[in-house]
Amino acid sequence: QWKDVLGTSSVIRRVVAEGKTLAEMEDPVALIGENGTGKSFFAQCIHQSSPHASEPFVVINATVVGQDPSRPLFGSEEGANDHAGLFELAGNGTIVLQGLGGASESFFACLRQVLVYHSFFSVGGTTLKVFQARIITLLEPEEAGRFPRELREMLSVFSLTLPPLRERGDDARNGQKTRKDGQGVKRAGLF
Repeated sequence: QWKDVLGTSSVIRRVVAEGKTLAEMEDPVALIGENGTGKSFFAQCIHQSSPHASEPFVVINATVVGQDPSRPLFGSEEGANDHAGLFELAGNGTIVLQGLGGASESFFACLRQVLVYHSFFSVGGTTLKVFQARIITLLEPEEAGRFPRELREMLSVFSLTLPPLRERGDDARNGQKTRKDGQGVKRAGLF
């Protein structure tokens, strides 16, 4: 939660204020920052202070889903191996995407499906499922150019750049942490 963000520097106060504003919006958000800047924690804060707070918080690492992401993302209705996919498990909650710099073309095709049509079929399924989750994308600065421009634009309607520790003034020099803990986050799936 926002109260767990420690620090009094102007840069921390600014990103927290912007994060609170983004929490009230429904559009996709990209959180951009170097490794260790608190992107995952800010995604949790945005979710917890949004209208989606009581809904699932689903983290999807695109590099772990694999070369055939359709079953983990869309689910399957093929008999003995029926299961809901991550897009369905998210319901009206929040999906956090990470690792897009190393994602497969198949992953991008699945993602494009839900971003463009806001719907999908499970593998082997015949019922159209509506995609309602909000998407927050976590990006390191060098990742932005590693996936299709069309998707970058759809995933970053709004963006928030988290400053590196070297720009956090006395907060970093005093050894303060960006957060106390990450407890209380409801997760429907973790990849």
